Amino acid sequence: MSQLLQINDLNVAFKTMQGQKKVLHDVSIDVSKNEILAVVGESGSGKSVMSKAIMGLLGSKASKQGQIFLHDSKLSDKPLEMVSMCRKQAQQIRGDEISMIFQDPMTSLNPLMTVGMQIAEAVQIHQKKSKAEAIEEAGRMLDLVRVPSGRQVLNVYPHQLSGGMRQRVMIAMALACKPKLLIADEPTTALDVTIQAQILGLIRELQTELGMGVIFITHDMGVVHEVADRVAVMYHGDIVETGTLNQVFLEPKHAYTKALLKAAPKLGSMRGKAVPHSFPVLSMEEELKGNTTSVEIPGKPVDYSEAPLLTVDRLHVVFPRKHNFFGKVTHQVHAVNDVSFKLWKGETLGVVGESGSGKSTIGNAILGLLEEATGDIRYKDIDLLNPTSAERKLVKKDVSFIFQDPLASLNPQMTIGECVEEPFIIHEPQMSKHEREQKAKELLQKVGIKPDFTAIIRTNFPAVCCSV
Repeated sequence: MSQLLQINDLNVAFKTMQGQKKVLHDVSIDVSKNEILAVVGESGSGKSVMSKAIMGLLGSKASKQGQIFLHDSKLSDKPLEMVSMCRKQAQQIRGDEISMIFQDPMTSLNPLMTVGMQIAEAVQIHQKKSKAEAIEEAGRMLDLVRVPSGRQVLNVYPHQLSGGMRQRVMIAMALACKPKLLIADEPTTALDVTIQAQILGLIRELQTELGMGVIFITHDMGVVHEVADRVAVMYHGDIVETGTLNQVFLEPKHAYTKALLKAAPKLGSMRGKAVPHSFPVLSMEEELKGNTTSVEIPGKPVDYSEAPLLTVDRLHVVFPRKHNFFGKVTHQVHAVNDVSFKLWKGETLGVVGESGSGKSTIGNAILGLLEEATGDIRYKDIDLLNPTSAERKLVKKDVSFIFQDPLASLNPQMTIGECVEEPFIIHEPQMSKHEREQKAKELLQKVGIKPDFTAIIRTNFPAVCCSV
């Protein structure tokens, strides 16, 4: 296979208040045509920084040294050196010769533009086609990525699609100009396993069909096994091991690679074992030697003789989809249909189903976020669909929700510490600023995040860390 991208001794550092923070250390990898290179490593290891360095999207606070060569570029007969190229050249290459599927489609897609216009925009910029031709090409791209009724989806807005469909739209946008190299940055992280399998299969099919080189960024070794031809393992800004899929999986050399493979769950393998209590921090290489601490979590029996904590009875949620000229609803979508269940104190209820089956809609209805919800939802003795002002305040304190998309749930203008402190400001106004800060640090430590990360702005924080 002929070489497509070559990275030699790439170093990236960011300006911080404490000085230069080096995040990539002499990274060297290459990607060939018609192959998928999986770059795997834990959150914060430098995977996304490397991808943004290739795309020229690091921003003004970053400095990079080294070489990134793109072979067979339209702009040059010789390998094109991308670290030192001008902004105009970078804009010509982005989207046309190198494209990227970003981790979070909801924050990457423009909420004010239809799906068709967003795909067509990329076609118009790089292929100089008319608006009508670009829209037609957008329809073909949606068909290519297996979007059902793709031509109808052209006029739909991103928020009207499920997570799996939004990710397909992102793939269609990335492939609109037939790039030579596709960078997929954790494209299946927020998707359920059914949709994840479909997206992975789609990327593999399109890579073969279009003859692209693909850099697939992930922290999931199971995903690596599904899609990769070769694997590069990143740890703490370094490439610690590279090899073919079989070499890395069957004969791993580096201690961190062995730790990643050991951490990959196997069906039934965790039965009867204690839950790991502590994990290695990026700056603590010595922790990789295998020393672990475990904690036993005793089960507490549920008292079903008590009244249930939450009761959902005959819940219906119907969304209007289309309106006629006079504003009358002409088409409806039944998102939730006659759902009933109960939840007792100390009990965990799992709600399972594929993307678009109504799971998140049930959660939003319980929180009182949907005017379209009908039926009866009670928390203790409170009617959640018609609470009083005092009851609403109590419920907001007692009932918490971990949203599916951490990037869209956290305020991008606030630091991680401020995001964690905000509920205390609202519900515990008597707490001092110092007490809130200490409580935020304690909570972050409980989920494995260093206390000194409280000063980091959400947009500079890895998405996987945002979810914890």
